[in-house]
Amino acid sequence: MPREFTTAARLTLRNEGFASSHIEGVRAPIVDVVLPAGTGSSSVIAAHFDAIESALEQTHEDLTVEMLMSWHRALMSRTPLDSSHVGTLRREQGWIGGSSPIDAAVVTPPAHLLPDLMDDLVAFANTDDVDPVLQAAVAHAQFEMIHPFADGNGRVGRLLISWLLSRRLGLVSPPAVSSAIAFDIGGYTSGLAMFSLGMLDEWCSWFASTVSRSSQQQVALVQNLDVLLARWRAMLLNPDQRRVLRSDAATWNVLSLAPKLIVLTAENVSHELGVSSRTALTALDRLAETGILEDHVRPVGRGRPQRFFVSPEVLHLIQTGR
Repeated sequence: MPREFTTAARLTLRNEGFASSHIEGVRAPIVDVVLPAGTGSSSVIAAHFDAIESALEQTHEDLTVEMLMSWHRALMSRTPLDSSHVGTLRREQGWIGGSSPIDAAVVTPPAHLLPDLMDDLVAFANTDDVDPVLQAAVAHAQFEMIHPFADGNGRVGRLLISWLLSRRLGLVSPPAVSSAIAFDIGGYTSGLAMFSLGMLDEWCSWFASTVSRSSQQQVALVQNLDVLLARWRAMLLNPDQRRVLRSDAATWNVLSLAPKLIVLTAENVSHELGVSSRTALTALDRLAETGILEDHVRPVGRGRPQRFFVSPEVLHLIQTGR
């Protein structure tokens, strides 16, 4: 697979993880999410990235209840949710919206019905005789109505969409549906309410339109990444830089790493390219001099401040999908 396409797929997954986290009100700067030893919200979003990639590695397997619980553990282990509720089905009554079942928008099934309902859900998700987008729409809504976990149902439910679309359509990276949902939260919640009232056509129509929009956004992201990389190469080929960079393979190779790693350091570039840290840092400095990357420093405890490099344009692609 071409390196640029693999990188674009990774950016799409990053966009999905950010959007799904933002829907739940979890926000953090991308730099804090990507750099090691993140805490708080950045750690939660980083876990979301990891969970998406792990789930998509399981598309060749049939869905199981245990798999859904493993996704929940991956997504929620760094949240304030009590550990007794992480990766386990809820044991109490649940509801969606409102402060109690009395004023809730949707009252979910009693806990003792969950095993049978979850078995029915995974059986439907594993069929292959239904249109993939329709199947994802119904499976997601069915999951949200069951509301099997004490918290984190939205995140797991949206991960189920990604898993299903990738499995049925053979996608390397599914469209960032959460990004499209985030722009129409009212339509999303209304659609789920319609589904709960038996208005299946209305919900599926809204969902299909949302998948279509997110697919168009994914195409735009790939195209914008191609344009960005081409412009960067042109910048390195201008008369002022050509003589210096003609034989500097490390600097050229770092170009493709910028969208892949997002936050670059001498250490991670050295590891990726198999060069010394000094060579990696020289390449990063040269790209900063051209304006392709920005050089930043942040304190790390009492030790030497950490230098890192980012492309503002790549950050924009991740956060907006375009």
